[in-house]
Amino acid sequence: MQQPPPEEAEAQASPSVNETELAAYRLASASMREALARSVQIDGHTEVLRRAGGTLKPLWYRLARYVICNDVDNIERYVHAQYRHCVVRDIEDQDETLSMAPTPGMFDTDKAFGRYEAYDARADKVMASKLESLYIEFECCVGEAATTFTYYTDEQLWNYVLMNKMLDLPPLFRYCVAVSGGLQEPTAAYRSSAIEQYLTDPIGYSRVWGQAIPKELNDEAIGILMFDPQERSWK
Repeated sequence: MQQPPPEEAEAQASPSVNETELAAYRLASASMREALARSVQIDGHTEVLRRAGGTLKPLWYRLARYVICNDVDNIERYVHAQYRHCVVRDIEDQDETLSMAPTPGMFDTDKAFGRYEAYDARADKVMASKLESLYIEFECCVGEAATTFTYYTDEQLWNYVLMNKMLDLPPLFRYCVAVSGGLQEPTAAYRSSAIEQYLTDPIGYSRVWGQAIPKELNDEAIGILMFDPQERSWK
């Protein structure tokens, strides 16, 4: 007889955990693993994550239970807040490096929750301000291009700016603007990288960017994440 995974076995052994709660634990555990995997971008730290994910399954159940009990719906921000705590910014060149390799075991403490609350409290405001500045930058770039390419139509100007990789416009913004303008080339070019950016904070982007996020992108994200960013809740 095949035994259930340790995290499920622990839940099944508890009379206080029903099937609905168990499903929430599974989803939270999977979301935590995925969020951690997306946050690890520096060589040398992936092995720490791989060992934890492969050999410490009860840990994932514990982390899932912690975020559910503390009503942490935005797991991506929760994970990112812990990584931000481990980042050191160089004063001269502003480069960021990890001062230590974060481990999954540091994610279910009161300090971790405090870091999340502090980060989450300002994240929406920062994201909204960034979006506003991106629109301003885009409009300025279109205006500058119009002075050079006086014979371009508005559609051609948009396409030129969105496809210009020298500009500091993130892929999600490029994709959203391209879809809104019906521009096929930048839509196809940035779809994959736009989804990757969206997945770093799907709840935040869905809440702050709102209607700017194309429905088809949100639908694809749902298929990847196993939940709707507009509706995730543990209750």
